[in-house]
Amino acid sequence: LLVVLLLSVVAILFLALFWYAFDDMFGGEDYATSQNTIESISEAIVAHHSENGLLYDLGSSRGGFILGLLDKCPKLRAVGVDNSLLRVWTARLRGLTGSRAKFVRGNIFDTDISKADVVYAYLPRPILPALAEKLKRELKPGAIVITSRVYFPDWQPSEVFPKNPADKNEEDVFVYKSRN
Repeated sequence: LLVVLLLSVVAILFLALFWYAFDDMFGGEDYATSQNTIESISEAIVAHHSENGLLYDLGSSRGGFILGLLDKCPKLRAVGVDNSLLRVWTARLRGLTGSRAKFVRGNIFDTDISKADVVYAYLPRPILPALAEKLKRELKPGAIVITSRVYFPDWQPSEVFPKNPADKNEEDVFVYKSRN
């Protein structure tokens, strides 16, 4: 019985490693958000009185950002959108502990974000101009858009949380307020 249990644990660990390796090879780009950056983002959400609202994470990957943010903002509800089925399932598995996160597979440009109080995007720069147009069309007045590492070149941020130069994993955080 002990041998069967041990072999089961080894098999589960092997499958988990294979799942991550397969996703890394075929899932496309994946940008992880550091814990210090998540802390800055949670501060921005609280400062803009959006901690009871609805957040959309566009390009949510494996759900690490949302799950980390929900620890900091426990009343926030979140929807993660990613185009990789593997990453969505990984995020769903990680969120099985009763989080207020929903992870869906979809195209970020086809996702209705009109109910969002906060939109987070940590995406490749070439996508940002098209995303900016979508945000302008769909966001409700007073919603905030937060980016890290990248920024909208034609938008003026209402606030910037600069990275700590001593932490190479931390990113600048840019906050934009919807004027719709």
